Amino acid sequence: MSTSYTIPTDGLTEATSIALAESLQWAQVHTSLMGDAIATAYVCQGQELPPILLLHGFDSSAMEFRRLFPHLAKQAQTWAVDL
Repeated sequence: MSTSYTIPTDGLTEATSIALAESLQWAQVHTSLMGDAIATAYVCQGQELPPILLLHGFDSSAMEFRRLFPHLAKQAQTWAVDL
C-alpha cells in the first residue's frame, strides 16, 4: 500500500527536482530482517512496457534521476526506488 506525502520543495530551485519531489510516493516494506516496516520512497511514471527500474548508489536518492526520469517515462513505465 502506498501513501502520498507532501514533500517540502521550498529549498528546491530546479523544475525537474520539484516535479520529482512532488511525485514521490511512500510504501511500508516488510522484511523478515526487521521487526518494523521500512518506509521506502519511490516514483513511477509512464505506461509503456517494458518497465525500467532505476536504482541509485550508496548515499544517494531517487532525486539523482531528476533529469533523466521524465525522458524515460515518455518511452516506458519508469520506476525510481529508494532502497
